[in-house]
Amino acid sequence: MAVQQLPGYKPLCYIKGTLYLYRKGYIYRLVENQPEKVIQVYSSTAKESLRVLARLFRTEPKYAVPINESQMLLVGHRAIKAVDVEKQVVEDISSSKEGFSDPLNICAGSGKWVALWGDYGSNAEHDSINIYGLTQENKVETVYSFKSGQVRHIHNIIPKRSGGYYIFTGDQEKDAGIYKANVPFDQVEPVEIGKQQYRAVIGFDTPKGLLYATDAVNEKNYVYLFDGKGEPQKICALNGSCIYGTEFQGKYYFSTTVEPDENNRGVTSWISSKRGEGILSDEIYLVEIDEEMNFKTIEKFKKDALPMKLMQYGAIQFPKGNTDELWCYPVAVKRHDGVALKLM
Repeated sequence: MAVQQLPGYKPLCYIKGTLYLYRKGYIYRLVENQPEKVIQVYSSTAKESLRVLARLFRTEPKYAVPINESQMLLVGHRAIKAVDVEKQVVEDISSSKEGFSDPLNICAGSGKWVALWGDYGSNAEHDSINIYGLTQENKVETVYSFKSGQVRHIHNIIPKRSGGYYIFTGDQEKDAGIYKANVPFDQVEPVEIGKQQYRAVIGFDTPKGLLYATDAVNEKNYVYLFDGKGEPQKICALNGSCIYGTEFQGKYYFSTTVEPDENNRGVTSWISSKRGEGILSDEIYLVEIDEEMNFKTIEKFKKDALPMKLMQYGAIQFPKGNTDELWCYPVAVKRHDGVALKLM
């Protein structure tokens, strides 16, 4: 279990090996195992006075991504902010377009764009979907657009070991699945599309191929390895959908999610405790996979009693960036909800 716990702090990312955290409107850095206040990023409100209110009103940022040795991109409240932890400056970068929410993930880029992300949301009108790039001057550019009705939204952009990127798209459209792009995004083409086994949020381009976990609520989920020589190979079954993961010291970590049946809609869906058919238990599993594709479950957390849709899904989130420590952040679980945990 955890070797260190920080109740009330959300681990965000690592910059130059230092862990940065969030608590009640402020960014902190971890110095000699103690949080040290750095800068205020959101206005202080009564909604964060209690953990239950913070969950209800989604007051915390979703995540942060380091983009250089002093800056992170902070994502939350349908906006992206650049936070310079050395100069202690916060700059508004971008806001989600009408009808969309926060990007589900941001990819640290290279060359012209220091970060890349795509539109994410329900997209009820089946609008065209954009991928955006952030320049060194903190300017946002549209680097590619999927045509209207092609895909619903962007789940993630994954750097390829050979150069360029994989693009994970969703959800149910026949063209949704895995795409690949070159570095300038002037060549984008499908890799595998049209089936749920090609739809994912989290993945890693490993020496053996693209390792990814599926995100189905109402179908069985697996971790797959795609080496480009045929159908993706099943590495292991999962007890639920997967939307969070991280890489640490040559191993890959996937956490399952406890979320509700997406066929249950209307007012009652907000308080329903009915899980989707692909969510096999009320437990969140943390699965470790090594470079030889051996797998094991290293932690389990039990979903708490509060309703999933109203009070957030049961999940384990991770800070982004490189470090020699493995921190995580369980959400909507018994005993450890809202507690930064150092596992290794």
